[in-house]
Amino acid sequence: MRLSRLVRFAPSLLVALALVAPAADAGQRRTRAHKGVPTSGHIERTVTRTGKDGTSRTSQHDTTWQRGGGQWSRDTVHTGPNGKQGTTHVEGAKTENGYTKTTTRTRPDGSTSTKQVTRTVTPVTPESPPAE
Repeated sequence: MRLSRLVRFAPSLLVALALVAPAADAGQRRTRAHKGVPTSGHIERTVTRTGKDGTSRTSQHDTTWQRGGGQWSRDTVHTGPNGKQGTTHVEGAKTENGYTKTTTRTRPDGSTSTKQVTRTVTPVTPESPPAE
């Protein structure tokens, strides 16, 4: 009899634990995500894609980044299969309640585009129970 009660109770316990686990603070999750990440670096990536006709195209992505003091930047040079290059430059900074970043792209023909993004995070405060 006791074993059958335990068998019925165990799934409820697992569900309760699963519901509590994601309640970790978002700041704690971000801290764990960035733990051990270098403040600056460089990486090269080569991508080869094969088309339906069997021909392959290779492109190269060369990226450097820096971060610290609430600011970050990233520069990437994209070299396509035809040898033409484009660049992406991103600068960002934390604000009091979010962040702002500017992305500038330069295409192989020399034309540029710039995009400015500002994100504001509004903390959610729990509502007080109604007074009786």
